[in-house]
Amino acid sequence: MGKITSTNSPSDPFAHAVDPVIDGALINWGRWNSARHGGRQVNAMFRMVKPSQTWDAAPVVIPVDIDKAWLAEKVICNPDFYPRARALLTNHYVFGVDQRDTCRRLGLHRSAYDEERWRSCYIFWNRYTRRGGT
Repeated sequence: MGKITSTNSPSDPFAHAVDPVIDGALINWGRWNSARHGGRQVNAMFRMVKPSQTWDAAPVVIPVDIDKAWLAEKVICNPDFYPRARALLTNHYVFGVDQRDTCRRLGLHRSAYDEERWRSCYIFWNRYTRRGGT
């Protein structure tokens, strides 16, 4: 007997993959914006770890392009931007909220999360390129 698959999921697992250029612009915006909002939250399991108990890995610092991040902020915080897309992008790229929590907050079915994120990214990208972003 074969594996039972859902008819709701696309047959191609990369059907809703976001273009790396768009993803890079949103990651840049998220890193810039998360620093303004106090950074991403630390998992409760690691809150009690003393600094001497952490591993000695050298932190990789990737500089944030502030001009591109500011342009992305102007696009996403524009009142004309779709509110559900704004909330989804903010939860995903700035705060790193779990997909299940985001779906519950936005009233999305979990199987629609990737498609909605893909759609939100392209809504962002269309407005971003119209304002001169690359």
